[in-house]
Amino acid sequence: MSLSKFVLRAVNHCPLFNENLKEFDEVKLPTKKDVLLCCLEVWRQVGLESKRNKETAFCTVAQQVAIKLNIIWDKAFIPIVTHNSVIQLITRCYDDYISIKKTLNCKTTVRKTKDDKLTSFIEQTSKLFDIAFCKCADFSGCTCPKEKKFPVLERQFLLDQRGPRIGRIGSVDLPVTEGMIKRAERSWTVKQSSISDGSRHVFQTIYRSRYLPRKYQALVDSSIQTNAYFGLPENVLLAIMTDFQLAVRQDALNKILRARQDKAENIHHSIKYIIPQLNFEAEDYKDMILCESTDVAELSRKLCKNFNQDPNL
Repeated sequence: MSLSKFVLRAVNHCPLFNENLKEFDEVKLPTKKDVLLCCLEVWRQVGLESKRNKETAFCTVAQQVAIKLNIIWDKAFIPIVTHNSVIQLITRCYDDYISIKKTLNCKTTVRKTKDDKLTSFIEQTSKLFDIAFCKCADFSGCTCPKEKKFPVLERQFLLDQRGPRIGRIGSVDLPVTEGMIKRAERSWTVKQSSISDGSRHVFQTIYRSRYLPRKYQALVDSSIQTNAYFGLPENVLLAIMTDFQLAVRQDALNKILRARQDKAENIHHSIKYIIPQLNFEAEDYKDMILCESTDVAELSRKLCKNFNQDPNL
């Protein structure tokens, strides 16, 4: 019987960097090499914990690593790009890693070419994995939105992390920290205050708690399930109808049109608001509940009967 891929992956070493796999050092912003080593370590752990014979997709690993990155950058109080953009940057970095591995394993490639490419790759991966929103070289002339500008106290630290990397993430005075948190809360409330964002907020709560050990996930999941009123089918449907992607809005429209054609019985009785069982393994808010298992027909006939049928609106 051959050894499982997950057992083989238990080797805690990366020959390309000649270093052991590891989690992030939480006192420094991670480099590209740190991200790759963390990806391989998370993938190894997921493989060892998995009871399935199927290998875990890298997108799942990238999502977990993105959450870890968000936590570290949040500690540094530096505004970053969106969560999906972080995942894309991680995937691109991993693709470069796979590409250099293929080059080194190619028997037809000249030895000197391999050495040159490996040296260049190691040099590039020693640089900061920069997910900061602002890329302005001159902070005084920064044209980024106000909420995305660097806090004055953190500018020198980021310049250090982009260069010699001598500094460390340390604690901030309590009054400064409280002020930053309050400003962030006000900004978030203004930007994400619509009722149509409720289901997306619930999903983010689920998504950002996946890095916890499973014994703690069970406690968190129970609390989320009990209080997830924005997980009600009509709220999820409302979020889908206001999604920024046209294809997603079209899907919501199709659900409504199909529901209007169905003959829903007892259409005049009151709706029972029962929170459906949430899917804590969902990778997007649209999959957070199974709409097919809920009475979407009745809900849409009552709540969506006056909606315009043009998804572009």
